[in-house]
Amino acid sequence: MKLFKYYKVSVFILAISLMVGCSNAESTSTDATAAEQPVKTASESELEKMFGPELINLAGEKVPVSELEGKTLGILFTAHWCPPCRAFSPVLVDVYNSLMKDGAEFEIIQVSADRNAGEMQAYMKDIKMPWLALSFGNAKIQALNQRYKVRGIPTFIIIDAKGKTITTDGRSDVIKSGKQAFSDWTSKNK
Repeated sequence: MKLFKYYKVSVFILAISLMVGCSNAESTSTDATAAEQPVKTASESELEKMFGPELINLAGEKVPVSELEGKTLGILFTAHWCPPCRAFSPVLVDVYNSLMKDGAEFEIIQVSADRNAGEMQAYMKDIKMPWLALSFGNAKIQALNQRYKVRGIPTFIIIDAKGKTITTDGRSDVIKSGKQAFSDWTSKNK
């Protein structure tokens, strides 16, 4: 009977942690100037300000940020050590792949909270994340955490082609609506 009670408590704690997400303590500091600056427009130079001149793909190859121009963007804050991230990422991979087959003007940029580049690359390969990422240790990671006031992971921010924030809760949209979420996001900007 004691074992059953222990099991129930353990399951309850696990369920709560999956619902809440992982705390991202390293990225919770606030810099008033960075946090108060909303994204107004995302011209190519604004994208470079946000992400730097290059991102990396799953193979570790450099991709110019200019390739993002004109697309709706998802900014995924995640890490391999976070159970809710590991649960959400495969769902997002399926939605992303389906959107790419449909020719959607959409791209995801991963912002890793992993502790080293090897963990980040292994996680991307393990989950088969086909999207782009900021290189590990990129100084833009902290700035993005501050700009979007990220308090836990996974966090999935959606911005339009001009850089305007569509939603800070893209994770819930994807879980609830799957690829229909993309249509919902883009229709909000018409």
